[in-house]
Amino acid sequence: MANIRGDLRLKANGEDYRLSLGMSVLADLQAEFGNDFFNQLEAPADAPENWMPPLKIVQAMFLGALQRHHADVADRWLVDDLLAQNEGAFDRLMTESSPDADPEPAGKPKAPKPRRR
Repeated sequence: MANIRGDLRLKANGEDYRLSLGMSVLADLQAEFGNDFFNQLEAPADAPENWMPPLKIVQAMFLGALQRHHADVADRWLVDDLLAQNEGAFDRLMTESSPDADPEPAGKPKAPKPRRR
């Protein structure tokens, strides 16, 4: 099913949370961590087996993604709980929390139908 809203839903401590990694969050991350912050999240080719992405960026991503729907409860402890209680939460945030692009139309475009008078 297409993710048209761009939301990721996770549970922590028996509560449901809706995370959205939209343009405003990405702009804040870019301002704080630099234009290459996404690259910093990728393991370098010579990374050791125990390599981890910069956790301050991961934490900021989750805090930002919580702000739209849960600003009143978003804090670093909730981020810890979301990550601990949802296996693969970081990967899911990266892939599921952005809206799917509209598919390209297939075939020739059709001419508009004439209006009836």
